[in-house]
Amino acid sequence: MDDIDYETIRFNVNESQSRHPLWMTEAHFIYHLYRDAEGVLSCHKDTSGEPVCSPRHLANLCMNKLVCDPGRVFGHMKARAMPGGIYPALLSEAIFQRELHTINFLVSTWPTTVLDLQSAMPVEDLSDDEILTTPVEEKDGLTILDCVVYALLALRPQSNLKMINFSGFTDRKLSRELSRLPLLWMNPDDRTVDRIHDILVRTIDISREKVQKYLNRFNLIYANMDPYIKHGNQFEPVTIILDCKITLDDVPIGLGLQYETPFRFGCKRVWMEPIPEISLPMTGINQVLELRDLTQVEYSDPHICHDMDKLGALMEGLHLLPHLQALSFPNTIHSDGHENAVKYFASGIGKLPMLRKLNLASCNLREQLDTILSELTQDITYLNLRDCRLCDDDIVNIRLWNNVTGLKELNLSRNNLKTSHLAVGDILQAVPTIGCFSVSYCSLSNSQLETIAQKCIDLKNLKLLGLQSFTPPVMEDMESLLQICSLIDSLQKCYILPDAFAFPGGNSAFRYENRMLFTANCETFLQQIGRPDIDLE
Repeated sequence: MDDIDYETIRFNVNESQSRHPLWMTEAHFIYHLYRDAEGVLSCHKDTSGEPVCSPRHLANLCMNKLVCDPGRVFGHMKARAMPGGIYPALLSEAIFQRELHTINFLVSTWPTTVLDLQSAMPVEDLSDDEILTTPVEEKDGLTILDCVVYALLALRPQSNLKMINFSGFTDRKLSRELSRLPLLWMNPDDRTVDRIHDILVRTIDISREKVQKYLNRFNLIYANMDPYIKHGNQFEPVTIILDCKITLDDVPIGLGLQYETPFRFGCKRVWMEPIPEISLPMTGINQVLELRDLTQVEYSDPHICHDMDKLGALMEGLHLLPHLQALSFPNTIHSDGHENAVKYFASGIGKLPMLRKLNLASCNLREQLDTILSELTQDITYLNLRDCRLCDDDIVNIRLWNNVTGLKELNLSRNNLKTSHLAVGDILQAVPTIGCFSVSYCSLSNSQLETIAQKCIDLKNLKLLGLQSFTPPVMEDMESLLQICSLIDSLQKCYILPDAFAFPGGNSAFRYENRMLFTANCETFLQQIGRPDIDLE
């Protein structure tokens, strides 16, 4: 449920490649790149076949000299007397050069109140989702994140840092590493089982035995590093903003310990699922996270609809989040649980005034979808009903839902719709501004898929369409379907090919090769009919 601007997004462009700039820095030179029609980056070359490059700007070369020799220079620097843009530029260069000591120094002396790490990252590194947690070569296994963590623990008196923002990084390991900050800050002599347990039980449900096991593991991990950490360093509270994944035991434990330390945690997005031997109820989330900017929650628990008390606590906790815009409950809300569970859930989410996106993928909502839709009076733009075991009546109820016209994205994939294809067509006539729509793997025949595709021709904003079958059709049928899809003027990406395992072949390699050949034939056909811009998956 990423924030998508459906008017400007280009689904037929490879995002990871498009994020890389049209240059590559090596030593003191910049090599000039270009991106071909398929998004692949290549280097410009001169008439003799040599790569075209130019020297880096003098300012960048000077900063390179500074960050690569920090001992000689930084000891004499006065951060508060420097121009405001110098520190971020130096940090960006230090990250690019993987100068870990310099990164540590710059963060620990940061002169302003806010450090937005995403904006400080070198543009060339933004295409790597795990840049912060990947060990740096020839640095004893240390990562960039390790240096930032050590800098925060040893924050210097001259620093004005009050907030460090990690939002935008998708690496799951970030939540785990950052949530260990409170325990790392504490003196090892204070990390006794009784003391830690007494602190944690104020906010989370955890046994003394679990605390003992966790501390044993933690002390083993940091046995070699603990002597070099500045424990108990006193400074004004620093808030850490991150996309918080409360899916590992480190995270609720770290959140529960934060008020014994100078660190505070806030977030815009939270992912939660049951963690063995630890319980952080949704009603307690406001005690461990700053919630003023929290807009998205994903909660996954396949058994919650069998426990009305637990479901009630979940809904009560959600009502504490005034700015909530996106909710995700994969494999969580099931009609075969308590008889009143779906109704109670629907009533709860209907009272969230700013809700715009709802993901119910893999929830069993058969014959219960209307119960939810009837309570959704908000302007919902995103609705994911993938693999919800929907029946004919459920599809009809989507069409009859009062707010269906505002949908920008609707996912009906992996539901058996072979007797509902006409109702699906009726839905398409009711969503004039839809940008993404999928009926992939819905047991639809090729003729039924063609009927649905024809209904899409008049949709002026449709950019992504899912029409996959479980098995590959014959090429003649595929060409007929592609011909119709080519008439959708706004279409950029079409999920129309089955997964590789569905193709013939004696092993996975042959099946993958056959899929590639089939894809090439489809792309050739699109070129012949004048729509090479449609990306096929």
